Amino acid sequence: MRSQLIDSKDNEIIMHAVPGALDMPDEYVRVPNEDSRRVEDRFSQGGMNGKRSSFQLFNGHYLEVFGKGQKPRVVNLAYLSLEPARVRDSAWQMAIATLVLMTGAAVTLVSGRYPESFILGFSAVVALIAYISALKTRLIFRTRFGCIAVFELPVYLFWRRRKASGFASVIQERIDGASRILPDGESRLAAEIAEHRRMLMEGWLSKTRYDLAKKRIFARYRRSV
Repeated sequence: MRSQLIDSKDNEIIMHAVPGALDMPDEYVRVPNEDSRRVEDRFSQGGMNGKRSSFQLFNGHYLEVFGKGQKPRVVNLAYLSLEPARVRDSAWQMAIATLVLMTGAAVTLVSGRYPESFILGFSAVVALIAYISALKTRLIFRTRFGCIAVFELPVYLFWRRRKASGFASVIQERIDGASRILPDGESRLAAEIAEHRRMLMEGWLSKTRYDLAKKRIFARYRRSV
């Protein structure tokens, strides 16, 4: 009878030592220190709302994410789902403002109030440009089995769309390659639990989301045994 590599206890997955294997699961979640990081690619994206996100790929399968007003965080791409969730955003407030301003411009034009019509028409054009500029698709990258969103990459309709889509493709290639360095089966689930714990200890994954991820991974483990 094959001995189990992990035990379940109180909804935890506990790894046993395996002779000749890496020190599981810590070796699979250790992040390179800053002195040993080799930066390979960078991307920065921001919209008219002033929010800016920056990304830095290093050492093959690590991504450092910078957000305005947020502490930088490192994501191990090996633990992410290959296909991100796609959410289309539209600035509906700007769309409503455009409609209201255009209506006002038309009404004042018919009434012969040309200065007001010009001002409202100009404002409508500005609101329309703001609306179009804010159109984007958010690519939300999640952990593979925990299904927890760890970062998102905005792809605007017109603003640097090609570069953003290209960077997203690079991330997906790295996810695909990095996932192959992980063990299979029970060991894989144990490693992902450890990765979520790392994010929790670093302070950018909440306890609520950690518990949710752990519950999902544990449920998958129970189905596999």
